[in-house]
Amino acid sequence: MTIYDPSLDAHISSNWGVAENFLDLVGDLRVLSDSHVREDSDFCVQSALNLRNAASLMMASSTAGPLKDALREVRAAAREFVSAGGANGVHFEDSSVLFRTAVMALRLIVARQVELIIQVFGMQPTAEVRSILSVIEENRR
Repeated sequence: MTIYDPSLDAHISSNWGVAENFLDLVGDLRVLSDSHVREDSDFCVQSALNLRNAASLMMASSTAGPLKDALREVRAAAREFVSAGGANGVHFEDSSVLFRTAVMALRLIVARQVELIIQVFGMQPTAEVRSILSVIEENRR
């Protein structure tokens, strides 16, 4: 049995465009979907910085609720990734294990927040977004 929540409906209605833009953004970020073997650490740090900045801007234009909470989690994950890499990803250049671990942690957190947004907003994910969600299933194995 589901309980009708008018405040959630209002949240969805007023934040639909922001949620849609966020899914478009994450679907286009290679750091979230490509194999980390092919990734360059400097590129990934820059991509995570872009993700963090975009999440901050989207938070500013969204109302309190599940979307803003998800964006806050994504922003924190991107910040952690950038911190782990150090300036220009220098720590990642020294340790491929640290790099792989940080990339997978970032991808898993973002995937979980993307999944939540899709569920709350009732959106249909694109193929690119579905590839991001595959990290959740891979993590269960």
